[in-house]
Amino acid sequence: MTTDIAVFPFAVTNATPNLRNGAVTAMLPAARASAISPEYHSVAVALANGVSAEQSVEAYIRTCYGVFGATAVAAAAAVAPAPAPAAGQAAAYDANTFITSGDRRVDAIVLGAARASIIGSWHITDNDYIASERSTVHLFTVNSATVGTVTTISIVANTAAAVNPDQTAIGVGMAKLSADEWEFAYFIYTMARAAPVLAGCELLESGHHYLSTKTKATEAVERQFLNLLTPNSVAMQMWTANTARIRDLLWHKAAHPVLTTVLSSFAIDPVVKTRLIAVGMGSAVVRLPFSESLVRSAQAIVALHDQVKGSISAAGHSVQIPTLRAAMAVIKASNGTTVGAYTIPPHAAVTDRNAFVVQVLAPIIHDTEPVAAWCIGWYRCTLEASDIVTRQDSLLNSYTAKRVAKTYAIMNSEGDTYCKLWAKAQKKQVEQGSLATITLSV
Repeated sequence: MTTDIAVFPFAVTNATPNLRNGAVTAMLPAARASAISPEYHSVAVALANGVSAEQSVEAYIRTCYGVFGATAVAAAAAVAPAPAPAAGQAAAYDANTFITSGDRRVDAIVLGAARASIIGSWHITDNDYIASERSTVHLFTVNSATVGTVTTISIVANTAAAVNPDQTAIGVGMAKLSADEWEFAYFIYTMARAAPVLAGCELLESGHHYLSTKTKATEAVERQFLNLLTPNSVAMQMWTANTARIRDLLWHKAAHPVLTTVLSSFAIDPVVKTRLIAVGMGSAVVRLPFSESLVRSAQAIVALHDQVKGSISAAGHSVQIPTLRAAMAVIKASNGTTVGAYTIPPHAAVTDRNAFVVQVLAPIIHDTEPVAAWCIGWYRCTLEASDIVTRQDSLLNSYTAKRVAKTYAIMNSEGDTYCKLWAKAQKKQVEQGSLATITLSV
């Protein structure tokens, strides 16, 4: 008996990898590229000359509201198609009927305020977007007119044929924001400045924009700015009643349409940290400039070597880590997603930063760790000789130093021994206890 079966029904484009003995360089990601629902894609707002990000917030909120409403209309119509309206009569489906009275309004305020903040603060342009998550057709144009000392902001609906009329109609029909809603919108607008850089950190760390199970960084920003909301106010209730959904919109969906290369570049740029501190967003800079765990390990080893190379050289020995330093120079010069040309034999050249970290930096770190363990032994000895309490030394008590010293205990002990004998030789100024020259290089 023969039975036809379906081809694997999911949109998996990559072949099944040979995980047993396949070449690492031939491996492709198994997961489909992360994407968000079309209703959360970025829709343009046209700004007349002189219009600021702050002045465009309402246009972005109305745009999001219109998109949400039109999406709901289309979903309802797909379930129960409406008959065509009679001549001269309104359409059978009232768009606003399909927007949950409170929830989608809150969502529109969050996403709209966040998008206006991100675009204004980070100067996001059309070239910075993922093409499949960005519509260049705008629903509204924001105009600014100043007469004397009074500036008037107006929003004009776009009636071009390319525009979904449901989106425009619903956006125009959205009730004006109350004072409480504006207070809430300002709270979101302020926090959203941190969204791109925090998303960039998480992309480099886990490949995701935001993980709801890993929220220390985002919650730090929330705590800093929660005082913008009046205690027990409607604005505060909007936050507390919808926190989980707001976090997803603010920290995940708001920056998602921006290219991951752009977000990652924000995360590793040391100047970004300085700028955020200058505008009072110290809570957002804890992880900046960001580096992956392997890069942090390499940085710890280099920092440790910097501490001991002078005294080791004075003792007549040579302990060098030129290969690791060369690899870190490549990382330092990278733009967050790619690395420049380099020559580090025997490692093959790659251009992707993540590939460089995994395929080049990781094995170099592994090869360098025995030397690092020797340096840790020497470093601990010098601290003890200076009566410094070693448990208070941040470098010695870093995760990398502790792991390496334990893994390569013999090398660690040897470094300590050489240091003690050198100290003894110095103190007694006699040949007794003098050491043969040692040379270590990786």
